[in-house]
Amino acid sequence: MIHKGIELKEITTPQVFDPPKKMFVWDNGVKRNEPSIQTVYAVIQKATGTTQAIGECCRWSHCAEIPEEPKPRRATNRELSKWLSANKGEYRNHIGLVSNAYTYDASESDTAVPILFTVRKWDDTDWHEPTVDYMGIDLPLPGPSPDELLDYEMNVVDMPKYLENHHVKIGNQIWMSENLFVTDSGDGIHWNKDNGEWYYTWEAAKRIADKIPGWHLPAVKEWDELLEAIGGDGADLRVESWNGTNKYGFSAVPAGRWDNGPSEVGSYARFWTSLQLGSYGINRNIDSYTCVYEGYYSQKLGLSVRLVKDK
Repeated sequence: MIHKGIELKEITTPQVFDPPKKMFVWDNGVKRNEPSIQTVYAVIQKATGTTQAIGECCRWSHCAEIPEEPKPRRATNRELSKWLSANKGEYRNHIGLVSNAYTYDASESDTAVPILFTVRKWDDTDWHEPTVDYMGIDLPLPGPSPDELLDYEMNVVDMPKYLENHHVKIGNQIWMSENLFVTDSGDGIHWNKDNGEWYYTWEAAKRIADKIPGWHLPAVKEWDELLEAIGGDGADLRVESWNGTNKYGFSAVPAGRWDNGPSEVGSYARFWTSLQLGSYGINRNIDSYTCVYEGYYSQKLGLSVRLVKDK
């Protein structure tokens, strides 16, 4: 019997319930087929070999345990970190400290958020348990860890489809609305377990961008076009939690860079362009104020990557 989308497991073994227990019953003597909750004293076996549930004044052809309500799944440390990075809300820890940035031990990425922690969305005034239902985590948030990824060569075809729902139109351009987070079997890709961000050497950024049909690593002039469209104010590209307005949905986060480990996290967003000069790659930088400016780094350092759609 399926009741409200839940399969009821019928009891077919004769037994006595002491004390009597509330159970789902259906198909009693008046042909009522919709399960209802009644008190059952026993399940007996009839001469015909079928069983029958016995109540105080009624008998039913079928009975089943009342399924326990599934407990909402508590978010993992990684999910909470990514939820906060996506500027969905804030959390409160066991001593009452409120923040919208969360760090945790990398070995506990997939461990549930500590029991005394609570969260709330920006449009909510009450604190809640950090469950995936409340936080709206239907699927893993962008930026999976390496062990969650399939081999990238298997996902190249799917990436343009993913980007159909993860892009923003700014002026006459279409940009990714989040940092690139895919990998392949090549070198030059680093993952920061503390914030879930991915960093690419210039060669790795170009290599992977060339594998994604319809998208490419932006040229310097394409960054210039983006800045002209927004009026040059970096605050309009930054997320709200990083002193920005995120006016266009670009959602720049201060991922910093990778230089034998994460560096400048919380202060800068640094993105590769497609231009290289000798052993250097040209990049665009967003700081914590209003500046978006050009720079250059060794191609061996890891920076964030945004792709722009082919015209």
